[in-house]
Amino acid sequence: MSYCQAAAFLEVVHAAAGLVRGSPANALVQWAGKSHVLLLALARVPRLQVLPATGLLLLVWALSEVVRYPWTALVSIDYDVPLLTWLRYSLFVPLYPVGVACEMWALLGAIPIAQATGINSFPLPNALNLSFSWPAFLKAGLLVYLPIWWQLYSALLRTRARKLPGLLAGPAGAGGRKRGKPAKRD
Repeated sequence: MSYCQAAAFLEVVHAAAGLVRGSPANALVQWAGKSHVLLLALARVPRLQVLPATGLLLLVWALSEVVRYPWTALVSIDYDVPLLTWLRYSLFVPLYPVGVACEMWALLGAIPIAQATGINSFPLPNALNLSFSWPAFLKAGLLVYLPIWWQLYSALLRTRARKLPGLLAGPAGAGGRKRGKPAKRD
């Protein structure tokens, strides 16, 4: 999973290069947050790996990507599968808050372990003459986690409203068709 998350940095690059629509800043914040949780907390603190929140978090991340990547691939060749589009812009509504709650649970669980072990921290003295306290970083980060999440979530909700104007109608069907061309009617 760590290799996949490292490769996901290409999403930031693609947004910055204009290959895909979307904010490079939003992509970077999401990638950095997920990478921090996965690579610095879950991978380095074994006690976090057995939390129920960790299993739920990995499930939420997987469910979102299982829809998002095929949708992105099909859109890149101008092919639209209405059900997949509906899922792409609807699954995040329940999954994103659950994922953020699980991320915060894991990070909260990391604080006492980080304080006791010094993991991911760099005390003075050292060759760079700089110090970094991961527990302090976690505490500060958790204070801004929800406001930053709300900005990202709100942006997704606005995109959802734009992409799914007939929102209350539900999925538009499972059949695929080329984008930009109306579906044939029988």
